Amino acid sequence: GEKVAIIGPNGSGKTTLLKIILGQETAAEGSVWVSPSANIGYLTQEVFDLPLEQTPEELFDNETYKARGHVQSLMRHLGFTASQWTEPIKHMSMGERVKCKLMAYILEEKDVLILDEPTNHLDLPSREQLEETLSQYSGTLLAVSHDRYFLEKTTNCKLVISGNGIEKQLNDAPLERNDREELRLKLETERQEVLGKLSFMMPNDKGYKELDQAFNELTKRIKELD
Repeated sequence: GEKVAIIGPNGSGKTTLLKIILGQETAAEGSVWVSPSANIGYLTQEVFDLPLEQTPEELFDNETYKARGHVQSLMRHLGFTASQWTEPIKHMSMGERVKCKLMAYILEEKDVLILDEPTNHLDLPSREQLEETLSQYSGTLLAVSHDRYFLEKTTNCKLVISGNGIEKQLNDAPLERNDREELRLKLETERQEVLGKLSFMMPNDKGYKELDQAFNELTKRIKELD
């Protein structure tokens, strides 16, 4: 359940360490023990193994996944539009493909996520959506990134590569402004969920009024934080 940032200068071996853990680096000496029960998802900044001709609707049409509404809700949380549900993945940007792959891992209930520079192709709104999704992820996270703000938002300790060793450090206490920003992102996510429910309802449906009031209240609180 730890959320770990791997920090070190260029060439220090961060990506090599990830590949050793994954068993992809055969030249390394020594051994690494990985729990046999660990279900690992490895996400890099370049995603080449998605079926580009398929649409998300086809890709996520799997009996092991939960209801279609859950899948579409997760897509909205990651910043996808409704029209992208039926568009081929080949039309997605590299950043959108990264989020699509992350979505597959979440739906497959991977309990360990290993991320190597996942934000390189993402714009600011996409980074925030990724941060919010990972902040709610309950499994173990190992992340290599040069984006210090991203690591601050998504991890709670560091493995710092320095010299010939690795030192574990707990993250510094977050700044007050980051707590405020975190609350804003949380409220934005709640508002997005409410809006998603409202989009399937008519004004005279049962529960519409309560949801509409909740949407207005969340909007008010978000404006107070701006």
